[in-house]
Amino acid sequence: MTKVIVHIAGSSDGPLMVYASCIYPVCMPSAPPTPAAEKKPPAADRVYRHVKQAVLDRSYAGGTLLTEGGLAEAVGVSRTPVREALLKLEVEGLLKLYPKKGALVLPVSAQEIADVVETRLLVEEYAARRAVPAPAALITRLERLLAEQRELAEAGDLAAVSDKDRSFHAEIVRNAGNQILSRLYDQLRDRQLRMGVAVMEAHPGRIAANLTEHAELLEAIRSGDAEAAAACVRSHVGRVRELIRGRTGDQLDPHPVRRRRLPGRLPGPGLRPLDPPGGRRAVLVWSAGVSVYFVAIIFRTSLGVAGLDAADRFEINASALSTFSILQLLVYAGMQIPVGLMVDRLGTKRVLTFGVILFTLGQLGFAFFPHYGMALFSRALLGCGDAMTFISVLRLGSRWFPARRGPLVGQLAGLVGMAGNLVSTLVLARLLHGIGWEAAFGGSALLGVLVLAVMLVFLKDHPEGHAPPPVPKEHRGAAFVRHQIARSWSEPGTRLGMWTHFTTQFPAMVYLLLWGLPYLVEAQGMTRAEAGELLTLVVLSNMVIGLVYGQLIARNHRARSAIVLGTILAAAVCWAAVLGWPGTAPAWLLLVHALVLGACGPASMVGFDFARPANPPERQGTASGIVNMGGFTASMTSLLAIGILLDLTDDNYRIAFCALFVLQALGTAQILRLRRAALRRESERLVASRVETVHVPA
Repeated sequence: MTKVIVHIAGSSDGPLMVYASCIYPVCMPSAPPTPAAEKKPPAADRVYRHVKQAVLDRSYAGGTLLTEGGLAEAVGVSRTPVREALLKLEVEGLLKLYPKKGALVLPVSAQEIADVVETRLLVEEYAARRAVPAPAALITRLERLLAEQRELAEAGDLAAVSDKDRSFHAEIVRNAGNQILSRLYDQLRDRQLRMGVAVMEAHPGRIAANLTEHAELLEAIRSGDAEAAAACVRSHVGRVRELIRGRTGDQLDPHPVRRRRLPGRLPGPGLRPLDPPGGRRAVLVWSAGVSVYFVAIIFRTSLGVAGLDAADRFEINASALSTFSILQLLVYAGMQIPVGLMVDRLGTKRVLTFGVILFTLGQLGFAFFPHYGMALFSRALLGCGDAMTFISVLRLGSRWFPARRGPLVGQLAGLVGMAGNLVSTLVLARLLHGIGWEAAFGGSALLGVLVLAVMLVFLKDHPEGHAPPPVPKEHRGAAFVRHQIARSWSEPGTRLGMWTHFTTQFPAMVYLLLWGLPYLVEAQGMTRAEAGELLTLVVLSNMVIGLVYGQLIARNHRARSAIVLGTILAAAVCWAAVLGWPGTAPAWLLLVHALVLGACGPASMVGFDFARPANPPERQGTASGIVNMGGFTASMTSLLAIGILLDLTDDNYRIAFCALFVLQALGTAQILRLRRAALRRESERLVASRVETVHVPA
């Protein structure tokens, strides 16, 4: 480059004289041409595109509540353009705005799917006939779209597959040359894309089937057979109707919800089409399943009335005696998540069958093995079978009864379990001292054989027409298991449920399972008969309070936190009063103590009521397993701590039972920490559950 320096001389009122001073080359880097900067889309448009794309590819599934703050942070804008974009999406029928709550992603309704299918059939059958004879350009475009769809299907990009699927059909419609029909068909685009992704997620086998049916349609058009092409369209599009006969559109979303009435709106149908009907048949099937849990509880708590006899039979001290229950609970707690996954995968009947066989063999071994080591193995086997019962019964209830009955059905299951505890306390204790160890434990094992027969005859996993979808191949293997556990654990409601179960169950569990009878006999100076009566009172109190708690929570979910925290406080106060009383506690205090401990079991069931609304149906078993781990982990820890402290303090029950307060404090702190987040998430989902009918603009 050559640079010229020019001097300008002269004054402001005189003529200017311009002359060159010098000329010399200067080397400078050449700058690339600067194109006009691309204009950034307005903030509202960016939010609109972000949310719409996420709704169409189901990153934001139906029932998700979006907040202005969350969207503003995700897109990097202020809240004002977020409001503008949400209003536009509400007009398009994708969202429903709730003041001061956010925007609800509207689920795809069954009626919407039926309307779209009917419109597609009318338009696409006509277009398929008009496509014959097909120009070469149309055949080329269809072949290219089909090849691209295959590639995207292999890559697993469902949103892109759905888009190419829709483009394939749109190409045939445009070829008909009717502009009005083409515009009408284009108006279905968003709904088609969203439904396509939903159907492929729920039915992965449809991806390959779609490709095959597209190839058949292309071949019919290429061969010039108009009627065959129309028949292919009828068959292909009509498949969607078949998919929604037993599965409504809103249930293609991961959080299916029961519709409720809102003020000023017309009442909707009483139950969702997929909501189980309940009724006598449901009661019969559920009774067959819960009978297995009843027997499992008898076997589980049998050591509680035989603790002193077991110490004499196997010649062991307090720590070794507590090892029986600790090992049983260790196996039980460790099996909870695997059992939850098994229930989700195999169904209730198979898992309960395995459970009955295992805990019956465990009870038989405990009856006849004379050595401590083999008796330990038997209790571990019993714990493994026992672990398979409760979660299976919860799943059975959710499959056969409407969702609104969930809390009551759960409490009834707990009540039946306490009835098993009652049988163990009243019947097995008397048999033990009447006919001896082997006859009592061996005879009780026959109950396992009886319930196995009842279950095989009467139990069924689900009602007719309510079968869960088959487990896709990609939902198998270690990676999916880890994903299932991680997703369940990520929900604050699951963790709150676990800590609720952890904190409320164990104060009564250690009392009934092992240490109640020795404490009342050795520390309080009662006879075995008197101690047995107090343990029976705990069980009876549990049964009555369980019904009360179930009704309260079914009527008002907001009562859950008050019930849980109130029970924890009452149990702590009663334990402190009994342990702190000088000498032996008075009879009235022990009675109150027993009544309050009876509330611990029903309060622990509230943990499942926190986890249930936080997880979709396909994760209910896994979430229940996580929750159930809580109480049994605490019970196992406290049983071990009490046994060790008794050995270290020469059977000082006052010091040993103080271990309970440490675990109560830990659990209460976690409940208070998680409660706000869990209830906020649940409140957001509650807004979703109040949607009655999705009205989509034409």
